[in-house]
Amino acid sequence: MNVIKRLINKNNLSVIIIFSCLFIYLVSGFNFDFKIYDEGIAVVGANRIAEGDTPYLDFWTIYPPGQYYLLALIFKTFGFELINERILSIFIFFLTAIILYRISLNLTKSSISIISSILYVFFISYSTMYGTAMGTSILLSLTSFFLLHKWFSSPSLKFLFFSSLFAGLTSVFRLDIGIYSITSNALALIIYHTQLKLPFKNLFNNILKYISGFCLIFVPIYLALFINSSFYNVVEQLIIFPSKVFPDYRSLPFPNPFDIFHDYNSINFKLNIFWTGTVFYLPLIIYISSIIIVYKNNEKFNIENLKIIHVVISGLFFYLQASIRSDIEHLLPTFFISSILFVYIFYIFGKNLLIKIAFALFTLFLLSVPIYKKIEQNKQNNVLLKIPRLNGILVNQIRAFELNSIYNFFKENVRYNEKIFVGNIRHDLIYINDVIMYFALNRLPGTKYHELSPGQVTKKETQLEIIRDLQNNKVKYIILRKEEIQITEKNLSSISSGITILDDYLDMNFKEVFSTPNYIIKKAIKVQENSD
Repeated sequence: MNVIKRLINKNNLSVIIIFSCLFIYLVSGFNFDFKIYDEGIAVVGANRIAEGDTPYLDFWTIYPPGQYYLLALIFKTFGFELINERILSIFIFFLTAIILYRISLNLTKSSISIISSILYVFFISYSTMYGTAMGTSILLSLTSFFLLHKWFSSPSLKFLFFSSLFAGLTSVFRLDIGIYSITSNALALIIYHTQLKLPFKNLFNNILKYISGFCLIFVPIYLALFINSSFYNVVEQLIIFPSKVFPDYRSLPFPNPFDIFHDYNSINFKLNIFWTGTVFYLPLIIYISSIIIVYKNNEKFNIENLKIIHVVISGLFFYLQASIRSDIEHLLPTFFISSILFVYIFYIFGKNLLIKIAFALFTLFLLSVPIYKKIEQNKQNNVLLKIPRLNGILVNQIRAFELNSIYNFFKENVRYNEKIFVGNIRHDLIYINDVIMYFALNRLPGTKYHELSPGQVTKKETQLEIIRDLQNNKVKYIILRKEEIQITEKNLSSISSGITILDDYLDMNFKEVFSTPNYIIKKAIKVQENSD
């Protein structure tokens, strides 16, 4: 009864109402369209695991296994439909909004902390990060931060232990974010013990306990991967390719805010550039401002300042991720962390009415583009797909007709146990391929490489390996996507590797049997045989 009374008091009731509205906002449009590449990688990887494949051995991927196994569990429990992955994503997003609120509330002790959750919900809906490991790893990482902050306020072993466990669990979903989490948390622990002038023995013991908790999750999971998938495969795919090759082929520069002064740009384009530049540079401004606030208030060490420093350190680590591929999806982790301090800065300086108005207007400006996208999305004349695995998913009429046509062709001509290949019309030059087509058609890939990444599939060795896979699996049908030849990204993905072995092989051994505006379906001229 006391719990119910606390829940329905005036302050909590308003928070509950706002969270209810945020949940409705998350759900609205959650079944609209899908991402053929990022979301496809997640669900196809999960599908392959559910069918008995082992990541890094049976299929190539640069992501840790956590999200694949989580989705495989969801699919095997509730059915292999994309809508089930979307429901899981909504659940994860909503929990993340709550955790953000709790972290912010620990700093401000004010209901304005809900603003950080509002920013999160609107931006996560804008990015449509459905199914990917990024959303899950953000939740786990923030949970680790929250528990560490609880330990700062009340040093109980359970808070320290579970914080380290969640940091370890984060590394199973995104290795980079897991490393950022454990490193920033460890630095915060060092600052805590140093500022309180605690004995070195205390620091050593707590750091040891923290690392032990992290390793309790990290070591057995990755040891199992090394044993089952081979040490080389895991290191090459999770560490070497993302650190050595990925930056050259996927890097994007930070948006240049001075582009708004170019005369040839339209007003809408200028506004979008200004908004994008603001969103990208705002976290850095917030971190610098927060450090200045802590420095000016550093007459006496307190836990509040420590929490701020910890959030700043964490945010700066996450900012590194956005510095490689500077798009909205990679910026979001640091943006969400900075939103905690954004609310805190307003809490400190928002006593003046003019400052409150300015803060409200700036927040609305940040939300304007996500809101506009949501409105435009709801205006579209979309239809439900008539594909079992895509039940409940809305797409525009033209795309629906195309996807339904491809599905019907495979239903009538290709056995369910036949493996297929989904690629592009060119593989010397590639941006993305339609990975999710495997999942939609309920057909397993006939190669280790369902994800065709530039810098990997554009290599001679990979193309030869794909050809061997197609021969060994006797692949009869392939789908080639008509990707734009002109790739505009300013990285190596826009430059041809000159390797056309795979394209030449597909042209010689497969003939067109069906086509749509964006896809060509080809059938093997004769049964594939291994040339080895």
